[in-house]
Amino acid sequence: MLSINATTPLEKNLGKLQNQLDAIKSRITLVEKEMDIKQKQVSQGDELLGVAQVLLDSKVRLFYKLSRQFGSSGMAFLLQKDLPSALRMFGYQRAVVQNDRDTIVKVVLYIKDLEQKKKNLESEKVKLAGVKVETDKQAAFLQKEITGAKSYQVQISSQIAQLSQKQ
Repeated sequence: MLSINATTPLEKNLGKLQNQLDAIKSRITLVEKEMDIKQKQVSQGDELLGVAQVLLDSKVRLFYKLSRQFGSSGMAFLLQKDLPSALRMFGYQRAVVQNDRDTIVKVVLYIKDLEQKKKNLESEKVKLAGVKVETDKQAAFLQKEITGAKSYQVQISSQIAQLSQKQ
């Protein structure tokens, strides 16, 4: 009876610890699901990166050609007889060059963002793996302590019963 009274508060505390451990495990599962979603987003980003790379190559080539043509067309602009059409052509080329430059910048920023997401995801995976290992250690330790306490309680109860019979 005394051993049961002595272990009851400990069992309650162990119950609370077990609940906290279960809550941590649930949170780990939720984080793993979030990481799976992030991994899918990164994979989709990698697929889009291939398309973006083709677009970037095309835009860089076009930007180079047009910027060289744009620079050399200054003389042609001055030699044009039809000033309004020369101004239109000049404005068009300028808009195309600006649009290509903006597209190039967007693709480069997209690539940098994707690389940062990959780094963050790998960092999160490492941290989560550490948390899982530590949680598993704590769970194993807690289970060992519970088993040991119950075994000890059975042993003490058995000894008390034997001593009671001898009296």
